[in-house]
Amino acid sequence: MNEQISDESQTQYITLKDLVFVLLKGWFLILTTAAVFASVTVIYSLSLKETFLASAFYVEAESSSQGSVSSNLSGLASFAGINMNSGSPGADEALDILNTKKFLSTFVVKRKAIPHLTGVSEKELSELEDSERNQIIRQAALAMRGSIYFAKLPQKALYRLDVYSAKPELAMNWCNWLIADLNESIMKSDVAEAKKSIEFLEKKAMTTAVSDLRDLFFSMIESHYQTVMLSEIRKEYVFKTIDPALKPLVKTGPYRAKMVIWAFIIGAGTAAILLLLLDFYGYRFSRLESSLLSFRLVNKKDL
Repeated sequence: MNEQISDESQTQYITLKDLVFVLLKGWFLILTTAAVFASVTVIYSLSLKETFLASAFYVEAESSSQGSVSSNLSGLASFAGINMNSGSPGADEALDILNTKKFLSTFVVKRKAIPHLTGVSEKELSELEDSERNQIIRQAALAMRGSIYFAKLPQKALYRLDVYSAKPELAMNWCNWLIADLNESIMKSDVAEAKKSIEFLEKKAMTTAVSDLRDLFFSMIESHYQTVMLSEIRKEYVFKTIDPALKPLVKTGPYRAKMVIWAFIIGAGTAAILLLLLDFYGYRFSRLESSLLSFRLVNKKDL
């Protein structure tokens, strides 16, 4: 009786030898599943376009002379309803502008990037209605946003811009053009604001009878003129180029061979796990059925 219990307890365990035997027995299923995974991955990888990465490095340009304006001028400007902080925005604000739909929409139209991002030619775009044309431009802007990455390097004063494209020339050109257009856009905005402020302050200076107030108005006008002069001297208004983008020589993806190898491994592993699970539950079910049968036979004998 003790020997029967001992034999029964030994059959409750599955050894490594049993697992290897199950895998060897189902080698055809494993290879078939792995081959299917690899074949699907090959088809998918061939549908992917090759991508090239162009990178450029920048530093924040020196702040404009607006920062040297005294605090009493700033207080007076606030009292008069004038914003003295009309100099170039900081790098963080410029980063936000770079990712806006407004700036990117202007960029893809100016640089004729829409055909490369959406597949719609310039001729087809011109024949569309305004609503459809705006929709295509918005799609191109969103596609451009997904192709760029611009951020400050950790613990450094450098900023890095990465641009991905299916053509190396486009990756290089877009990388250099984006910051150039960003500097130009912010510069034009600041100059326009400075000119409006100058016009307003000149009228205020001519109409006021207080000499001290008139002198302060002229000081404010001088500070805005400095902004206009700075825009003529310094073209790299917010970001200064340290290392411009070059034409990439090696693609950054997709790595089709690695994708197929990993798909083959995952397929084989999935099939192996399924085989072991099926064998395990099949073993347990068979054990349960045999136990129930033995229990019924014992009950019949007792009866």
